Amino acid sequence: MGELRWLLERLPRVSYAVAYGSAVMKQKGYKGSNMVDYIFAIENAAEWHTENWKRNGLRHYSMLGMLGGESLYRIQEVGAGVYFNVPSPDDGRKTKYAVISKSRLCSELREWKNLYISGRLQKPVETLVYDEDVESANQQNLRNALATALLLLPEKFDQNLLYTTISAISYTGDPRMGAGEHPDKPKQIAEGQIERFQSLYQPAVDEHAGNLTVVQSSGHPSTLQFEQDTSPMRRAALFTQLPQEILSRAARRCGLSSQGEMMPMEAQRQELMTAISRKPDIVHDLLQDGISSIVTPAAKAQMIKGVFSFGLSTSVLYVMMLLSVISQKPHA
Repeated sequence: MGELRWLLERLPRVSYAVAYGSAVMKQKGYKGSNMVDYIFAIENAAEWHTENWKRNGLRHYSMLGMLGGESLYRIQEVGAGVYFNVPSPDDGRKTKYAVISKSRLCSELREWKNLYISGRLQKPVETLVYDEDVESANQQNLRNALATALLLLPEKFDQNLLYTTISAISYTGDPRMGAGEHPDKPKQIAEGQIERFQSLYQPAVDEHAGNLTVVQSSGHPSTLQFEQDTSPMRRAALFTQLPQEILSRAARRCGLSSQGEMMPMEAQRQELMTAISRKPDIVHDLLQDGISSIVTPAAKAQMIKGVFSFGLSTSVLYVMMLLSVISQKPHA
């Protein structure tokens, strides 16, 4: 972990930090990138950007940095609430880091307003700076990700499919999947990190005892098979435990209200529970449509912001790197 912490020494204080990406976490069928990705949560974005500009200037920022900390904070808050920097290589080390306000990160982990950073934290990461508030919020994020995957899966499935389904949540509706990301990326992430996924999700899996049975596979000893209760009432109850953002979009889709978000939360849950109990097959479409409608706008906004915060030349190089990824064929 020590080799990942060097960047923190160049930056103002952060409240929470993780490293991720194929340079840090193994992805099956992909040799990995040489760029390390980071997420940094901070207390005061305007002050942080002001100090970071003083320390690192154009080595980290595009020309936008000249606008000052307050303007950078306002730009950051657009879309998913994230500001990206791609610093100039340091002794050959390539990095990209996302800056987000800690308060917004905690809110996003619980509420799924855009599934941008919360989607990243549904997958294993290397924690460099721990924060209790963020960790608590992310436990709710993990519980919601597991519940979503269970609703998308059949009665019987194996752990590879479970974690691939979880990995795919934040890519649903993401325009990058059609413009650079490898189409099998969720599977590559899951199958390359099975043990990390098991450790990450074991507490959430344990909470489903009685409705989710884990049995040892008769095949490979490390492959677990799962069997879940898929009764209409169980699926309805599980669905209505998801974040309110998902429920409001589902309510509108079901025609329960012309303005689903204005319906009282408890009434909304009861109406959805009744609708799903009567017609449980609608769950898959409600989830796919709801997640996609959350992910797409935020992802597009971040792509547009990236052209300016990365700088045009860096953005082109980054896209070229993504395109090179999809040319690599997964190993058998």
